[in-house]
Amino acid sequence: MPSSPTRTASASSPRTHAVFLALVAAVVALLLHSATLTAAAAATRGGSHPGVESVGQLLQQSPTVADVEVQPWSAAINASASGLVVSQVSFVIKSTQRSFQGFLGTVVNPAFFKYALPSVGCGHRVNTSVTAKQNNCLFATNAGFFDVNTGACIGNIVIDGKTVEAAVTARVNFGLQGQRSFITGYLDQSDVQSGKYNLTQLLTGAGWLVRDGKSYLDTSRYTESLDSNFVTEKAPRTSIGTFANGTMAIFVVDGEEDIGTGVDLYEFTEILLDLGLTNAINLDGGGSSAVFYNNTIIDRPTCNDTPVICERAVTSITCVLP
Repeated sequence: MPSSPTRTASASSPRTHAVFLALVAAVVALLLHSATLTAAAAATRGGSHPGVESVGQLLQQSPTVADVEVQPWSAAINASASGLVVSQVSFVIKSTQRSFQGFLGTVVNPAFFKYALPSVGCGHRVNTSVTAKQNNCLFATNAGFFDVNTGACIGNIVIDGKTVEAAVTARVNFGLQGQRSFITGYLDQSDVQSGKYNLTQLLTGAGWLVRDGKSYLDTSRYTESLDSNFVTEKAPRTSIGTFANGTMAIFVVDGEEDIGTGVDLYEFTEILLDLGLTNAINLDGGGSSAVFYNNTIIDRPTCNDTPVICERAVTSITCVLP
């Protein structure tokens, strides 16, 4: 009995043509999705400095309910002095046995603390030392994130009770309240605009590192959609936070990105816990990190992420007044 003839579909058959078009559509959709993810990652990293100098606001959503820690200032405040102490700190990270150097500024009276911007405001980048001198700061560091191309500030900014920017952001904030207390955490845009928290100083960072005396990085990196490169890159870092006794801390670790010196955020968190901080957030870092004291830069900033010692032009700074 002869076998049944085999039917071979040609490219011109309607059925095959439909399958072919479906496959082409699927491939195009996959390519578009990949391109979107690549663009999103690039926007999140910001400019040519992956993850550290500028953290974009892509993938961020404003929290539906504020999630904050409020802590009173130290009871040992001298109303006429900041109680500022600046220390050079050398340390070995216990988990990795890597040695690093940093600078710690502690402030007993936060009434002498403020955030500051260049005289021309957001959208303009100026060296930390220049803005510090413009604002009569005794001690200062770089602070908030910014767009590396335009100089636009990223996140919330409140200075001396005036709201400079109120952003829709899921990133963590650190600031002062009028009732002599610190505030650390996540705030809705309306919380900043409404005056609900009586904010006198506020700035957005990227990464709530220490919360209530414990590491909070594993939670905050996902809450804030932090890029994995931003978390694990070895780089200079800057942070701000508090000790259990109500004293304020501003801390910078030196490093150089091109050779992988500096610390990742897990190491940075470990250092802050060893120093005894109760709450701390991560500020801009990398080549932006710089420490100003008594009219001079005292650390080794690497503005180009190379061995050359130089300040990078930034936007906001931390400032402790004399």
